[in-house]
Amino acid sequence: MSSEKFKIFTDINKDIVDIRTKVFIEEQNVPKDLEIDNNEYDYIHCCLYVSEKLVAYLRYNINEHNVAHIGRVCVEKSYRKKNYGSKIMLFAENEIRNQNGKIIELGAQVHAKVFYSKLGYSEYGEEFFDAGILHIHMKKDL
Repeated sequence: MSSEKFKIFTDINKDIVDIRTKVFIEEQNVPKDLEIDNNEYDYIHCCLYVSEKLVAYLRYNINEHNVAHIGRVCVEKSYRKKNYGSKIMLFAENEIRNQNGKIIELGAQVHAKVFYSKLGYSEYGEEFFDAGILHIHMKKDL
C-alpha cells in the first residue's frame, strides 16, 4: 500500500528539479534557463510524495495584497489521471488560506484549463504565450 505525504520546502531541491526537468524541460521543451529561475527562494514549494517518490509539485507566493500566485504545477507522467494534481492544488489552497491569502491567480496552459475550472478557477484576460506554450490567466477567490 502506498503512503501519501505532503511536504513544504522554502528552497528548491533535487526532487523538485527532477520532476520539473522531466515535465517541463523534457516533455514540453521549455528551456532550462526559463524553467529553473532566479526566483526559487521567493516561493513556497509544495510537494506530494507517494511511497517516498515526488509525484506532484507546485510553487506559490503571496503578495502584500494577500493575492497568491501558483505556478509550475506538475504531476509525474506515470501518476497522471490519478487525482494527484487536484490533491496538490487543494493542499496549496489550504496553505494559502491559512496564510491569509484571499485570491489565487495562475497562468494555466490552455490544455489544462478544464482541470482548473473543475477546481473553481475562472478565466480572465487574453490568452498569452509563456515559454512557447499557450496560457490563459485564471483566478479563484478563497
